[in-house]
Amino acid sequence: MALRKFKQFMQAYEKPISKRLKSTVLGEEADGPDIADASTVIIGSELSMDERKSLSDAFINSIRRMGDRGGTIMAIAVELE
Repeated sequence: MALRKFKQFMQAYEKPISKRLKSTVLGEEADGPDIADASTVIIGSELSMDERKSLSDAFINSIRRMGDRGGTIMAIAVELE
């Protein structure tokens, strides 16, 4: 699994909603700050240690590049059993 933009990740797991509700949700999202860059990754337990390290490094490097531009960064990492 490759590192993906957050928007692509969310679209893949988004639940379908009605057109009426979708316009309301999108309208509310427009009030928030613009997202300049984002990425997310799922590092599955079935991956080899090399694959896990490669994905972890790619995620950290993505965060590092965001930090170099001086913007606000929100990073979340969650371990699941």
